[in-house]
Amino acid sequence: QEQIADKEVDVAINQDKEVVAEAIMAYQTSLVNKIALYNYFSYAKFKLDALTDSIYYLKQALLIDDKNDLVLKNLGFVLFKNNEQSVAKEYLQKVQNKDFMVLDLL
Repeated sequence: QEQIADKEVDVAINQDKEVVAEAIMAYQTSLVNKIALYNYFSYAKFKLDALTDSIYYLKQALLIDDKNDLVLKNLGFVLFKNNEQSVAKEYLQKVQNKDFMVLDLL
């Protein structure tokens, strides 16, 4: 299976989020892998303290699968960190398999 090189990720992480989202959707891979890419870019932006971009990528992943527990959990967590507690709780309540972190935030 083809992998994205670290150098390509370094370039992509500095691109406009809409450009990256278009590239992910154009990338010839499964929808599961596209969700994983969105989640990865969300995490990278989160680590760079670019919470708005992180939220954007997770919402793009939800457009593919709006019941994905990992994405819902991550989105709730990032929204919580972005001081959007009421919206965060809406997403966290949708998580089917709530772990201790989700229950703690609710």
